[in-house]
Amino acid sequence: MRPKIGLKTATILVACLCMIVPVATALILVDRQETRAEDAYILQYARSVLARSERSADQIDAAAREINAIPPASPCSDDALRLMQRLDLRSTMLQGVGYAEGDELLCSSFAGRTPVPIGKPDLVTRNGGVLVRTHVRLFPHDPDYLVIVTGRAAAVVHKQLTLSFVERVPGLALSTFEWRTKRPLTQMGELDPAWFRAAVTHERVLRQDGHLIAVVRSQRRDMGAIAALSTASTPDLAWQASVILLPIGLVTGVVFAVLMIHVVRSRLSLPSLIQIGLRRNEFSLVFQPVVDLATGRIVAAEVLMRWRRHDGEIVPPDVFITAAEDAGMIRLLTARLIERLREDVGAFSALPADFAFAINLSADDLHTPATVEALRRLLRDAEPGLQNLVVELTERSLVDVEQARSVIEQIRSLGVRVAIDDFGTGYCSLSYIAQLKVDFIKIDKLFVHALGTDSPTSSVAGLVIELARDLDLHTVAEGIETEEQAGMLRSLGVDFGQGWVFGAPMTLEDLLVQVRAERTAILHKAVAA
Repeated sequence: MRPKIGLKTATILVACLCMIVPVATALILVDRQETRAEDAYILQYARSVLARSERSADQIDAAAREINAIPPASPCSDDALRLMQRLDLRSTMLQGVGYAEGDELLCSSFAGRTPVPIGKPDLVTRNGGVLVRTHVRLFPHDPDYLVIVTGRAAAVVHKQLTLSFVERVPGLALSTFEWRTKRPLTQMGELDPAWFRAAVTHERVLRQDGHLIAVVRSQRRDMGAIAALSTASTPDLAWQASVILLPIGLVTGVVFAVLMIHVVRSRLSLPSLIQIGLRRNEFSLVFQPVVDLATGRIVAAEVLMRWRRHDGEIVPPDVFITAAEDAGMIRLLTARLIERLREDVGAFSALPADFAFAINLSADDLHTPATVEALRRLLRDAEPGLQNLVVELTERSLVDVEQARSVIEQIRSLGVRVAIDDFGTGYCSLSYIAQLKVDFIKIDKLFVHALGTDSPTSSVAGLVIELARDLDLHTVAEGIETEEQAGMLRSLGVDFGQGWVFGAPMTLEDLLVQVRAERTAILHKAVAA
């Protein structure tokens, strides 16, 4: 006789079954939802890369139409160069444009009339109308660029720009490629060549070799994009999917909304925003006073750049300058600074004849002849309002001492003096300083703040001052925040100082007011004496 099942036991079994069935069903749905979520997750990267690549191609076509319309008899005329510079600033995805002949650029928006070799093409489109160079190094120490030549028009694209909008997810690899040949054009991370060959449909998601791979094809151009992510690095999408099936689905909605907002905000990279900011004229100049420590008079000002976006957001200089250097765009900011300085030149006549202005040059600025030419134009247009100009070079820009010496000699031939900025914090050895013809050494604020403390760097300022004295160089201490620091530097024999104790960076109008007030007070004091 079979044993009878008690009511209590049956109730427990039915209760368990009622719990197990929905959970099992939910797990099946979660598995399906996870697959769809993973597909959507990786596809969004591939689609975004393709969209940015198509936008780059549209800007290349637009620039090519205008450059190819330049009369062949005068491809590098002043009007042609101005056109190229306008096209450069107007585009958000191009780093430069130029006029190509053979395997070189005869002239360009970034090198002027200086020819730039670009080498043989790596790819030729089906109709032969477009030549693509995928590994062009325009200047020493620069990254490789993509150069696309259409007719005689050349467009320079930073190879990482179309890929730099994404958050650096571990294991994520991205690429754009020519669909016909399956040959990569731009790439970030490691990709298996077999994944390119798998591009046979308009849109496809694969799971191979422990990777989640999305391949998409442009409907307008012969190009595609790939996004690949190690399955070990994919987000815990199963958890997100399970939350959708629970009564507290609202939490999933919030998480998804936050994720989507983050993705949308990440679509524009900082280099692209810098391009937009330059086009919208969002960058302005401020001037930080430099005083003669012996007399306390303002004798110079360092010219600094500030960025206030159209929505009122202020981007810190260390953020946008670092981003511009990493993206190979710092020369654009230097050019804009010099341009804005030229616009203000009319006000300089109100300053004393011996008043000096200092501007900063980056390592990239030392590797293009356009920098010296820009300084020459500035001095020509500013005469006689800008008689004393100083350029500040960081130690990072002096690693190649031979290159640095050549550029410094060219700059000094213009009557411009040279300062080594942030001395002691970079790579430049003392022997390099002795070889270079410079006029000033700027003592970094790190060593200024260490004065009078037990810090191991407290004696560095004194050593730098002794070195400058031996080399017959002037010294400038930066980052002075207290009168006590100013007094110690004065007693050590430092010539000039700048910092918040003397004045924060200010507008040119405020600088003129402060200098006039100071000179008026000195005049009244002299008359009274």
